[in-house]
Amino acid sequence: CADPAGGCGVSAAPLLLRRLLDQAGGAAETGYLLVIEGEGLEDLPKSMPTAKGDYRVHRVSTELGLRHLLWQAKGAPLIAVLPEELAQRIQKSPDLLRRARNQRVHALSVNDVLEVVLGVRVVGAELPYMQELALENVGKLQQAMSHRTLPTVVDRKLLTELLVDAVVGEQVRMRTPAQLLAAWVQNPPQWQKNISQLIRDALPTLHSDEGRLLAWALAEPEPRLAELVVHGAVLTVEAAELPKPAWGPLWKAALEPPIDIDRRILRRTVAQLAEETLSTLGDAAGKLLDEADRIARETLVPSVLQTSRVLPLAFADRCHTLAQQAASGKPISAADISWLASHRAAKLRDKDLAVLEAMARLSRFLDQPQSPPADILEQVCAYQQEGAFADLAMLQLRRALATSARYHSEANKLLGAVLKRRDRENQHFAQTLASGYEPALHREGLTPLHRLWKRVVAPLWQEQQAARLYLIVLDGCSYPVFLELLYALAQDRSLPVGIRPDAQGRVRGLPALSPLPTVTSHARGAIFLGELPSDPLVAETVFRDQDEAKTDKARFNQNAALAGRSRRLFLKGDLADGGQELLAALSDKDLAVVAVVFNAVDDQIGSVNTGATVRMAPEN
Repeated sequence: CADPAGGCGVSAAPLLLRRLLDQAGGAAETGYLLVIEGEGLEDLPKSMPTAKGDYRVHRVSTELGLRHLLWQAKGAPLIAVLPEELAQRIQKSPDLLRRARNQRVHALSVNDVLEVVLGVRVVGAELPYMQELALENVGKLQQAMSHRTLPTVVDRKLLTELLVDAVVGEQVRMRTPAQLLAAWVQNPPQWQKNISQLIRDALPTLHSDEGRLLAWALAEPEPRLAELVVHGAVLTVEAAELPKPAWGPLWKAALEPPIDIDRRILRRTVAQLAEETLSTLGDAAGKLLDEADRIARETLVPSVLQTSRVLPLAFADRCHTLAQQAASGKPISAADISWLASHRAAKLRDKDLAVLEAMARLSRFLDQPQSPPADILEQVCAYQQEGAFADLAMLQLRRALATSARYHSEANKLLGAVLKRRDRENQHFAQTLASGYEPALHREGLTPLHRLWKRVVAPLWQEQQAARLYLIVLDGCSYPVFLELLYALAQDRSLPVGIRPDAQGRVRGLPALSPLPTVTSHARGAIFLGELPSDPLVAETVFRDQDEAKTDKARFNQNAALAGRSRRLFLKGDLADGGQELLAALSDKDLAVVAVVFNAVDDQIGSVNTGATVRMAPEN
């Protein structure tokens, strides 16, 4: 039967005519059956065989033609198919009706047509608009039915679903309410009245409460579709009661068909639908969110507005409030940052979120009581655990501020407060050194640089005599940047360096002290010589960079702790080839110790680029 254009094919007409004949009392050897032309009777057969004889089938357009046809038949059985206008005129010709089967003109009901086409009993097609749509899309209905298991009966619910699939496709049934709303709000549907009524009747059954909302919006696609998203976004705030303007037209619609549900249920439903729709829309949701922000600003107090996880204005206001909170000396909790990170606007405002994250760390650092220990080892460990991470947080905040135009005033106030505290801690550390430098340098548990080989390397060689050593000196590297490098190495499982974060997720180096004065020649000389150099100022005043090889390499060769092991030191000039010779040395098993100096790792603490925002990675 199927006709892609929507009508019935040739094979439907005989079935429909046979049904009409059965309704008229069955086949007879004589007489004629009058039938009104309708859906499915477009292509008539020339005859229709029955047990009582063949019925000739004719299409007649005039009363005279009908009378002539009956005269020619001389009582033989036939079926005359008449247009509706002719059938009405025949009502005024009693002689024609009196001799016709059942003395009337027969017509097919919509259910008759559908039952023949679909091959199953049909009930529930009483609504005029459904009858009209069903007759217009008979072929598509049959095609839609072919994709389903054949039911015992097609009731109104199933017929509605079949009609929806036939008229607008399966997307109304298969897509989620949020996907439908996202598509419709961008391109409001322009359906015929019957189709619009069909979709609105079907949506509550297909999509429950969300379907009720969509049905309400489709009654007036413009502006209701947009209002559904906009006011739904406003209703995402966390408050027991909201003013009527925040609801917009939904306040009244809640108690009217097709919605007609409790406002508490409606609020949860529309808020979730709006949030999912905005996620589906992505960047296309800009204008809708701007309108939602405007309504929220006009109808809600700031404390309520800031509870929405959807409104961009809520994110911005919450960030501003937290930034002011940190600037005033109150800590930002980790829960506050987690809330911001879960906000829908977080991805769009990631630069601002990075600023707040760094400010939160520093605000919590300031919130801790300051009680610096007296023991030098405890001070060093306290710095590694707290002070160094505060320095790192300051570094991260400066980096974040370089990419964001917001919260600079608040951040600078916070930075100033942290710097004052760090200065007090550093002053306390300096006073401890000044009161007893020699005991501090040789305090058990601390490793001075010139004792690195005896306290760290020697135990390694006692266990593994043939172990090869790669010594890396990061010259011009602040401790916070060093921690960043350690943490990056700890996250990279492909580098088996044995560095792993502790239970708090932190990494730190060994407690150690540099010998005073901390000029380059003295500190680096202590590392390479394995002893305190006797001329700490010579290299700074005489040799300069171009002659550093005369001091560092000479001292490295004099290191008694190496005990005759083969060694090689790479300085800045030795790395001009991009490190190829260094890589070759590391592969040379005849070299027991390979050392290298990387200069100016952190340009914030020295060189002509002082103050530059840099970020070094292990790959560098």
